[in-house]
Amino acid sequence: MKLMIDRGGRLEDQSFVRLPQPAPAAHAIAIADWDDACPPDAVVASDAGTPTWRGQQGGVFAPETTTAPMATDVVLTDINDDGTLDAIFATAAGVQWLAR
Repeated sequence: MKLMIDRGGRLEDQSFVRLPQPAPAAHAIAIADWDDACPPDAVVASDAGTPTWRGQQGGVFAPETTTAPMATDVVLTDINDDGTLDAIFATAAGVQWLAR
C-alpha cells in the first residue's frame, strides 16, 4: 500500500513518512475528518481488522486503540444525521457501524 500526495498535479510517494508501520494490506481506505479535529483520519477495511488511525498535525497518522472489524469495504458518512461521521463496514456478517 502506498500513500500518494498530489503536489501540483504530480503524485509524490509519502508512504515512508505518513503510514504507521507495518502498513496493512487493505481492500479499501476511507479518509476524512472523523474526529472533528481538522487533520484527516483514516479507517482501513482489511482481512485482519486494523486499528483506526487518527490524523496528527504535519500529516502523520497515529494508530488508535479502536480496531476496525474484518471487512471488504468502508465508507465514512453521517448515517444517523447527528452531524458527525460514522464508519460503515461491509463484513462477512453484514454491515457494521462504528461511531466515534
